[in-house]
Amino acid sequence: MADLTDLKLKPDEALWGVTIEPPKKTREFLAQTKKQGKEITFPILSDGDRSVIQAFGLGDPRYVGTEHEGIPYAAVYIVEKSGRVAWARVSCNYKTRPTNEKIRAVLDSL
Repeated sequence: MADLTDLKLKPDEALWGVTIEPPKKTREFLAQTKKQGKEITFPILSDGDRSVIQAFGLGDPRYVGTEHEGIPYAAVYIVEKSGRVAWARVSCNYKTRPTNEKIRAVLDSL
């Protein structure tokens, strides 16, 4: 997620992260990431009740019934101002994500 900080956004573009973690844990994560030299500069929203994750069908069934239940698949969505999802990539492997260059190319194509 920290690598997305390097994504060059235009003035009319915005970036948000979504997590299942409560705000306190998110703040701790942000502080730890900053200590490691990679400050996350975009808002991270807490989806503690998992309503957003459920609405997008991102719940990872591998964690059902475990202490990590509710962890979602890694996903990137590009949503137009109208609310239409213009592009999405969902991965079962959290390490496999689109590059910033790929995301920038998609944004530029819209």
